[in-house]
Amino acid sequence: MGRVFSYSAIEAGKVPQPHDFKQAAVLFAELAEGGIRSGAIDGSFIYGSVALGVANYRSDFDALLSLNSQRPSSYSAARVITQQLLLETEHTIPVLPIVQTKNALKVGNHEMDRFFGQHLMGDYRIVQGNDPAGYMEFANHPAGEILSSYLFQKKRRLANSYAIADPLDVNEGGIQRMLELPQAVGRKLLQAVIEADHVLEVPETLQRTAEKSMVLGETRKLLRDNGIGEGFEGLVVANDEYDVLLEETIKGGVDEETYHDVIRGFHANLPIAITWIEQVEQSFLPLFR
Repeated sequence: MGRVFSYSAIEAGKVPQPHDFKQAAVLFAELAEGGIRSGAIDGSFIYGSVALGVANYRSDFDALLSLNSQRPSSYSAARVITQQLLLETEHTIPVLPIVQTKNALKVGNHEMDRFFGQHLMGDYRIVQGNDPAGYMEFANHPAGEILSSYLFQKKRRLANSYAIADPLDVNEGGIQRMLELPQAVGRKLLQAVIEADHVLEVPETLQRTAEKSMVLGETRKLLRDNGIGEGFEGLVVANDEYDVLLEETIKGGVDEETYHDVIRGFHANLPIAITWIEQVEQSFLPLFR
């Protein structure tokens, strides 16, 4: 969604290009079909920006694998797919599929909430075998509970990153989580508010929740109407700044010291991001009580 790269990874040419994601999608489909023919996998799909055809340097490769059984052979088949994809793309494509058994998906015995399910099972997917979206179930937790838990987890992870992680350890994920907050929190917030549309006027549907510009635009309007748009805009600007930094670094226009200085600056702003999440909590969670 919003990957952050180490300077060494950029220097080594480990930043994927859009065509790399297209090739990876074809390869994933072929590998998944092999697992399906063997009987280890029931079905799979690719979703998110790769399925939409809008993946860029910083995108993830989002996919789900539904296993036919709990037997080790099914899990091994999923591992083969992931490892082969990583190997053939020289570890430039960040693939970490959701792996669940068909039975667990059918009874809702997994950690995914139903709002994530709405995003996961949108119209923009590339399906292999039996479509897991046809039988996936999700726990029917209240909208406010889902939103509250999600915001709490975001705060906890950002706080841990700030307190524990080295500022330049971009693989730890704290800076990436911060820069993707406008889209990630925005999507979850919009979904929750839409469900409670008797409280606030919001669009009836969010058809393309993987499309960044659409989610950001709707979130911007919602937050401005509630007087907490400033923190959101600051995070959007920071993410755009990293886009520019990455582009210039790939071209060779940014040296290592300058790149690291900017990364340290992002890390120093993690508490500001936590404060913004708290503002979202204070403004919106009371609507669901």
